[in-house]
Amino acid sequence: MKRIYGILVVVGIILIMKTNTYASPVKTEKSNFEFDNQDININKLDEDLKWEHQYMFPNGSNYIITDIEKNLGNKIILLNGREFKTNINLINKNNRVFIPLYKISEVFPVKLEKVNNEDEYIIRGENGNLRFKLGSSSLNKDGRDIEIKEEIIKEDGLIYCPLRSIAENLGYEVTYHNYKNDGRDLIYFTGIIAIDEKTNRDFMSKGKAYKILSEKLKEGYDSFPENFKNLYKPDDIVIENTAKSLKKDIDEMAYIKDFSHYYVYKGPYTIYFDKYNGDIFFHTVKIAGSDLKKVNFEDEKLFEYGYMVD
Repeated sequence: MKRIYGILVVVGIILIMKTNTYASPVKTEKSNFEFDNQDININKLDEDLKWEHQYMFPNGSNYIITDIEKNLGNKIILLNGREFKTNINLINKNNRVFIPLYKISEVFPVKLEKVNNEDEYIIRGENGNLRFKLGSSSLNKDGRDIEIKEEIIKEDGLIYCPLRSIAENLGYEVTYHNYKNDGRDLIYFTGIIAIDEKTNRDFMSKGKAYKILSEKLKEGYDSFPENFKNLYKPDDIVIENTAKSLKKDIDEMAYIKDFSHYYVYKGPYTIYFDKYNGDIFFHTVKIAGSDLKKVNFEDEKLFEYGYMVD
C-alpha cells in the first residue's frame, strides 16, 4: 500500500511539473520566483518600451529582455486616426524608438534628399525642412540648430532616426500606448504607436462618445445570435451562453484613458474612439501580436474573435 501511495505521489509531482512547463515566465532575480508586472513601467511615454530583466520559464528555457536595441518588429501605427499599413521595422535604442530613414517619406508627407555623397540628409515638409548628418545629435530646421536627445544611427546597414524628434519637428505628436504585461504581452509587445498632426480642432466630449459607442455595441449585439448561428451553426446552448458573456462585457464597458486622438475603453475588446471624427477601432490581442481594425457595425463577424472563435 505504501509503495502504491509513493508511486501516486511521484506521478502527481510529474504532472505538476508538466503543467507548469507552459506557465508565464518568472523573473529570475526574485528568490520566490513571483512574476511582478510592475517591474516594467508602461505609463511614461519615453519609458514604456524599456525592458531590463531576464525571465525563466518553469521548463528551464530563458527569455532575455535587456535594452532591446534590436528589432521591435512591425508594430501597429495609427497615423492621423487611421491604421498605417506598411512594413516598417522599428528598433529601440537607449529606450527610444527609431525608424528607418528611407521609411520616413512613407509615414509623413515629405520628400527625402541626400546631400552630395556625404552622410547628410534633408527632409522637406510643409512645416519646414530638417537637415542632419549620420552620428549627429542635432537637427537643423530652416537654418536653426536644434539639439535632440538621440544621435542619428546606423544599424545593420540602415540609417535610423529617432521617431519622436523627427515627428515633433515636422509638426506631429507621437504617443505610445502599451498594456499591462503578462508573460505573452511581455514577449510580443502589443502596443500601438499614434502619430498625429498637432491640432486645435474641437472634439467630442467623453460623455457623448460613450453614449454613441454604447448604442453601437448594443445594436451589434442584437444581431449576434443570428450571425453566430449562420456562420458557425453551434448548439443553441452555446449561442445562449456566449451571448450572455458578450452582453456582460458590453454592459460593463468602461473608460480607461485618453490616448492621442482617442478615448480608450475596455469592453468586449480594447476600443479606440476617435474624438474628432467618431471612428471606432477594435484592438484584439492574440497569441503572436495583435490586430487593430476599424469597426463596421453591419459586419456579421463583428464579434467573431473571442466569442465565435478563439
